[in-house]
Amino acid sequence: MKRLITLSILFSLMFLVVNTAYTQKLSDKQRIKIENELEAVFDEALKNGENLDVDKITLSVDDEYKTGHIVNGAYYKSFESLILVFKSGIQNIDRQEFNIEEKKITVLAKDIAIISAAGKAKVYLNSGESFNAGFAWTFVYKNTNSGWKVVHSHRSSPR
Repeated sequence: MKRLITLSILFSLMFLVVNTAYTQKLSDKQRIKIENELEAVFDEALKNGENLDVDKITLSVDDEYKTGHIVNGAYYKSFESLILVFKSGIQNIDRQEFNIEEKKITVLAKDIAIISAAGKAKVYLNSGESFNAGFAWTFVYKNTNSGWKVVHSHRSSPR
């Protein structure tokens, strides 16, 4: 019994040491700096999305890890497969406007963060008609050699 208790204590201590080693504590100054960087990156992404600028949207993604992307319940193994569907889906759209109602930037580490946002979009069709749609997004960002890039996304259009 003593041996079991000793092993349990050693295992618990080892677990705490390993978990603590991977925890990254950031100062408020570091966290705020990262949040400001991500705010600018997100604003640029919104502008590119409103203009349906596929080339710039593509540049904002790093698909090295092939983490997958989810849109309205459909899973895409790679960003490349998602962008093909996106290109065909925007054929009849002129532009769109996003109104962010809620947004949260969560800095997990010096090079990993999450942005979640929700709001309303107004979509303008080439025919001159328009419609409104709600949206909810989650983007996982990684700070790469070429700046903050999306490595995973989950987007939906709630009714």
